[in-house]
Amino acid sequence: MWFGAGAEGIWSLALSDGRVLWHSPIGHIDVKPLWHNGRLFTPAKLSEDDAIPGSAMFELDPATGKVVWQTDIPGNTMGDALLAPDGGILVTTAIGQVGLNKPTDKGWLHSFAPDGTLRWTIDLPAMPLPEGSVLPSENLMIMALKNGALMAVKTQTGETAWMAGTGTEFRADALVIPATAQQPALVVAVPTEGKVTIRRAKDGIEVKQFQISGGSYAAPVYKDDILYLFTPYSLASYGPISALGIKP
Repeated sequence: MWFGAGAEGIWSLALSDGRVLWHSPIGHIDVKPLWHNGRLFTPAKLSEDDAIPGSAMFELDPATGKVVWQTDIPGNTMGDALLAPDGGILVTTAIGQVGLNKPTDKGWLHSFAPDGTLRWTIDLPAMPLPEGSVLPSENLMIMALKNGALMAVKTQTGETAWMAGTGTEFRADALVIPATAQQPALVVAVPTEGKVTIRRAKDGIEVKQFQISGGSYAAPVYKDDILYLFTPYSLASYGPISALGIKP
């Protein structure tokens, strides 16, 4: 098992008894490492001084924690390392904090080849919310941005597939519902105004909108055809989603 421990870097523990196998203080890690095909990847913030932004993407030897490669990138760690459909690795970085608006807020999305080559980096229109979602069926990375916009990016090229303004601010990530035989993949998001938007993931077209009592600090949850929506003081359920009759 591997996990990030903030300023303590990354640790490896034995699942059998919890003993420490290794510890690597490569930087500040608040996100989940990516384990894929026997390889271990993680982004890390390089300095504990918030006035010094800058991160790097790492591959580590899963048995020892030794650095295999390191590629520096701008900003501070924001999202988990996510696997793209073509085998690339996607990660977001940012300057800023959720819920605290500053003129210095920025965001980036980076794509790496498994050998550490930075394939492309794009500037985002605003700071991305943790964590973002990869939709393999459409080759898209879908993100909620702090300025209230939803953004879908093509995972192979970094081109914007679509962008939609939904409100003034997000304080929670969007939910991606995978496609079924009866229904296309959907994106559900709740900006601070409490205006719930349900959109087709492939093109961002809105198929349903309704209001709940307030904005959300937690991403929606989908289970058994029902949406569960959270505000600071309430829990709402909505569905069945299949009754909306959204065609693939």
